[in-house]
Amino acid sequence: MMRSFSSTSFALAALVALTTLAAAGPAIAFVPPGVKVRPVAGDMVYVPGATYRFAAQATWQGPVPGSSVIADPLGYEARVASFWIDRTEVTVSAYSACVHSGKCKALTDGDNFASNHNVLCTYAKAGFDEHPINCVNHVEAEEYCAYMGKRLPSEREWELAERGPTSLAFPWGNDPPTPKHVNASDASCAKDAMTLLGESFTSLWPSPPDDDGFPFTAPVATYPINASPFGALDMSGNVEEWMSDPWNDIANPGPGGSGVNDFVVRGGSWDLNSYDAFSGTRRTEAVETTRASWLGFRCARGA
Repeated sequence: MMRSFSSTSFALAALVALTTLAAAGPAIAFVPPGVKVRPVAGDMVYVPGATYRFAAQATWQGPVPGSSVIADPLGYEARVASFWIDRTEVTVSAYSACVHSGKCKALTDGDNFASNHNVLCTYAKAGFDEHPINCVNHVEAEEYCAYMGKRLPSEREWELAERGPTSLAFPWGNDPPTPKHVNASDASCAKDAMTLLGESFTSLWPSPPDDDGFPFTAPVATYPINASPFGALDMSGNVEEWMSDPWNDIANPGPGGSGVNDFVVRGGSWDLNSYDAFSGTRRTEAVETTRASWLGFRCARGA
């Protein structure tokens, strides 16, 4: 899977503890006073069934606010039955509870997509309880959802929950993201990626006032104005998320297809730096064994 940054040579001996970065950031950026941000265990939102136009491989082409356009040459009509989906991405604290129960695997293997990103894996990191769990592969995500009496969402469910039946360009509407909408690559990400990882990241919002203070993952629900039409949060930004669908089952509807070990991944993540990367139609793939600092999940269940 291609990412939107370039690497440079570096010495890992200079790595500083990720917990130091967590302690240095602001408490919760961009959250108005009195807004609840701590998720409730098992909190889900209801999505009524609908028929809508599924964007099979669309791209966002709106350069300025108010001019959002989705180019959708391969879209088709899809019917989705009513379902429930987690309001937020699964957190470190929620996943850890499953580990403590003996039903989930402790995520000690790190990031196998980019091993120098091991330091960014959130499991068992002090101060990261309400950050999304990452560095989790497809099977591990499925096991957690089963433990909760749920499952991974299908891609069609995901898109309906994210964009609504009228197929918004972004979860919150048709205007492109601002720093208050998504956890993207910003000034702190670019700075700390070079310091911590030796990698050169381009910031989508280089101005310090636009910096959310979280260089990598942020606590779930940090950006309440990014809610989807049904109230789901962080469906664009923070970490990308596993779907239940094998890649080719969706990319090429109908029988046949290869790549049975590749699964659909939806959403944007903290390391991406273009508006299109956070549009409601962004989709990519990952091998089921992938553990990456930019990849997490949420669960769903039928209604």
